[in-house]
This record gives sequence, structure tokens and C-alpha cells, in this order.
Amino acid sequence: MDFELSEHLNDDGTFINPAALKGLAGPEHADTKAFDDIKDFQTFVKVHADTKSALGKKLDNVIQKPGKDATDADKAAYKASLKAELGAVKSGAEYEFARPEKLPAGMGYDEAMEAQFRELFAKTGMAKDEAKQLYDAYNEYQVARYNTAAKAEQDQIKIDDDQLRVDWPGEKMLANPRLAYQAMAALGAEAFPKLWNGWTEADGTVIQGLDARLKESKIFDSPGDLAKWRACGVDTSMLRLYCVIGAKMDGAKMLTGDSAGKKTVMVGGKEISEAEQAQVDAANANTDWS
Repeated sequence: MDFELSEHLNDDGTFINPAALKGLAGPEHADTKAFDDIKDFQTFVKVHADTKSALGKKLDNVIQKPGKDATDADKAAYKASLKAELGAVKSGAEYEFARPEKLPAGMGYDEAMEAQFRELFAKTGMAKDEAKQLYDAYNEYQVARYNTAAKAEQDQIKIDDDQLRVDWPGEKMLANPRLAYQAMAALGAEAFPKLWNGWTEADGTVIQGLDARLKESKIFDSPGDLAKWRACGVDTSMLRLYCVIGAKMDGAKMLTGDSAGKKTVMVGGKEISEAEQAQVDAANANTDWS
């Protein structure tokens, strides 16, 4: 297409119809604003020269994307600049996380985990607002997860307790737990000495053993109180196990007295339990000695 510059310029160099410049640029630039302030040819030439000079030139306060031939070092510097501009921190201590205001009963706050996340976020150059959003969401997830697990545990405890009461109806809920207690008392010190007798932690904290906990709870006086057993550290599965062990033990005797389980009498210079003496008396009463 023939083009006559004189058809677009006045004698003083101003454009006859500045809006027509868009048409000269082609349909792909129909909506451009680039020509709005260009009123004469001199200005047009100057803008063109300024634009060409700016191409490839690093601009102040502008993070310039590396070109296709950029080195790995150039790319790393570009990423670091972007992260710094977006709010990256120099130390994990700069992050501000919102801890849950009230944790569920039994759930502790994991300080070590928070410290690890702080260092990880700082190492990756994560911005403060992004790190806060992510870790706060993590805390909420942990609380929800704990609550779900705690509810499932309580539901299972109820199922187990109800089933034990079905399996041990009436007097069995008194006799069987006492039998289990007797078996624990007989075997605990040897079978699980640390759990039975307790221990002292490295920091000096004394952990009370099962023997002491059971005695202090007076579990013998309320053997059917499954919540009390569980508070001591004994669940229904352990009760079932030691009830079987107690029944299988040679000479196993039912406890019949206080929480220490020792009501005895002297027979022929030997100390035996009242329950054992009652068995002997019953056997003698049913025996024909004639």
C-alpha cells in the first residue's frame, strides 16, 4: 500500500487527524492508547526513539525477568528478589503464627514442630502472610484431627465397657475384676516391673506404678467401676486377660477383703486367706469321715 506522509501532516508538522494513527498501526492495535498524547511528527519520532532505547535496559525499582540465555545464578537472583519483594523473612523467628486459643483436653502444643516449620518456611523464602495462613490452617487441622480421634476412642471405650458388662453379668462384675487384680498383684512385679513399681524420669519426675495407683484408688472395693480401672491404666482387654490368668493360676484365690486383698487366718501355724479357709471348711462339712 502506497503511503504519503504529507497526507497526514499539516505544514507545521502536526497530524491532520491524530486518531488516524491507530489505523496506520493496524487492526491489532485498534484499542491502543499509545498515540493519545502524540499530536505532531516530532513527538512521534521522540517517543519511538525513547521506546527503542528503553528496550533491554534495566529499569530502576523494577524486578526484571531474566532472558532466555540467563544463567542459573541470574535465575536464582531473580527468584530471591521476587521473594524479598513479596515479604520473605531472614529468620523463622519473624513469622507470626496464631496458636489455638484453647486446645482440647489432653492435647499439648508441639513447640518443636512449630520451630521446624519456621525454619523450613524461612529457608524456602515464604512470605510472612503466606506462612501465617498455612501454619494457622495446619493448627486448625491438627485440633480437628485430635477431636475426631478422641471421639472415636471414647466411642470404642463405651462399646468395650458395655460388652464386658454383658459378658460379666451380675456378680461376675465383682468377682472377675477382683480375680484379675489378684493375678496382677501376683505377677506384676516380675512380668512388668517398671509399670508395676513405677520409675523416675531423667529430670527427677517420679512416675507412680500400677500397684500404687490401684491401691490408692481402692479398686478392690469397687471392682465394677471400669472408669476407675481405666484411670489407673487398666482397660477392659487387660481385665479380661488377667481374669483368665487368675483363673488358670495354680491355687488362685478370690480376694474378699480390703484393697490390699489380705484377710487371713492362722491354721496350724500357717497363714492362709479366709476364702481358702472357707473352702476347706466346706469340703470338711461335706465329707463323711465315718
